[in-house]
Amino acid sequence: MVLYMHLRNCARAILANSGRLGRFRATAKLIAIRRGGGGVERMGGPLWPPALRVVKPCGEYTQGTTGDHKGPPRVHPTTLAPTDSWMRISGPLWNSVRGTGMPGFVRYAVFLALCLMLCLLSACGGINRPVMVHTTPTPATAAGEAVLPHSQIHFRDAPLPTRADLNVTSDDWMLAGHDSYSRRAVILPACCSTVTASPRPLWYHSLGVPLLESPVISAGRLYLPAADGYLHVLGVRSGEEQWRVALGGELAANGLALAHDIVYVARDGHYIAALAAASGKERWRFDTIGVVRAAPLVVGRVLLVSSGANSLWCLDALTGQQYWVFHSEDALMQYWPTRMPPVVDGGRVYVALGASSEFNALDLRTGRKVWEIALPERVTGGPLFDQALGLVYLVTWSGRVIAFAARTGKVQWDVRLPAGSESSPALSPGNMLYLGGFDGYLYALDAITGQLRWRSFMGSAITASPLVAQGTAQTWVITASQAGVCSIVDASSGKVLYAWRLGELRASPVVARGVLFQASLGDRGLFAFQL
Repeated sequence: MVLYMHLRNCARAILANSGRLGRFRATAKLIAIRRGGGGVERMGGPLWPPALRVVKPCGEYTQGTTGDHKGPPRVHPTTLAPTDSWMRISGPLWNSVRGTGMPGFVRYAVFLALCLMLCLLSACGGINRPVMVHTTPTPATAAGEAVLPHSQIHFRDAPLPTRADLNVTSDDWMLAGHDSYSRRAVILPACCSTVTASPRPLWYHSLGVPLLESPVISAGRLYLPAADGYLHVLGVRSGEEQWRVALGGELAANGLALAHDIVYVARDGHYIAALAAASGKERWRFDTIGVVRAAPLVVGRVLLVSSGANSLWCLDALTGQQYWVFHSEDALMQYWPTRMPPVVDGGRVYVALGASSEFNALDLRTGRKVWEIALPERVTGGPLFDQALGLVYLVTWSGRVIAFAARTGKVQWDVRLPAGSESSPALSPGNMLYLGGFDGYLYALDAITGQLRWRSFMGSAITASPLVAQGTAQTWVITASQAGVCSIVDASSGKVLYAWRLGELRASPVVARGVLFQASLGDRGLFAFQL
């Protein structure tokens, strides 16, 4: 309406300069074509009385007969009865034009031009048309980034673990890193913590196939995946095989998890399966789409499974139903499947996926990213969570050991070993980190500052993760080298106390109820030692 008023005022100003501006009249006028006389008559009186065949006098026009004129010209009803909106616009506009004194055809041309401009304005914005305001929705964000629909998919909230779920008090070894923090530290039972005699062999069980992964142990049973495609179940005390179940696929040599009387294991390449711990009967399976190379992690009702190069699935541990899935966007990860399990503390998950140069902290309930840290190289060891210090530790391919603040991701310290490493560290209660290197050394670092306390040469590269065994009188670090030497080292000095040659070793040692178990690649069997 404002545009129309402005247009009308401009038109009136133009027309006023070219002639006299007529008075505005509110009533409509009829136009008649005079027959015989030729010209245009403006009828100001009554409309065509039927008894008279004369044109009524009007203004400056002279009176004349109409001859055989039968009446007014036929006009379409819509012309005689215009709409209210058209009368409001065209009436004053026409009256402005007709009073200028311009020739008739010029007046009509001006009038039609102004009507055309009004039509264009009406098509563009409309007159008295409500203004439509379009708003753009604000995208959801996580860690300061927009949540992409294909990368952080939330199905439903996952239940948070209780404090009892996080604090492992069992003497069994049920997770790859022993607990949800992956500290790889155990407390020796009273029967072993004060014994001064040398550890002695208990038994050896040959499976005849290479063993690349460590077993999990609970309720007197030992569950061991082997390269023959089977899950072997042995008795802890005797080492005799009780039963086995075929897993299929190339992933039978991957890590396991035990919880809720269920064994969680990769099956047929890209499935995660839940097997009854007593019989091996499958309860459910879930297709992760990508290959599963990392051991799963169970915390309370939550099961976390890394698959392929960049995916982390959060499932219900009892039913296999999905809570959420996180896909990292690092382009390099497609070349290196994830091999390290995540760690959990309270409501957060810490994970490094595939060949990722990113380290992510996720919300355990929703899978949304809390923070991420970009690293200059691939992560090969860890993560490990230190609850007492609130730190998370990582190891990179070149041998960098980095400590992050768990809440913020801020780097607390960053040290570099002389050689590279792919050994996940172990954490002692005395705030010491232990890990191996490609150069054959076992390193001890201060967990608070990263300062090197000691290093001890083990003879060959150490790619397996060490473990810490704490007794009342002493604390040991147990490690395995690729050359096949399993060693027990004094945790305070690095002095080698005991050592055995067991063939080439790639699996990490584990301890349950005072017994050390070491799977051998070279000797194709499992060794047990009483500590």
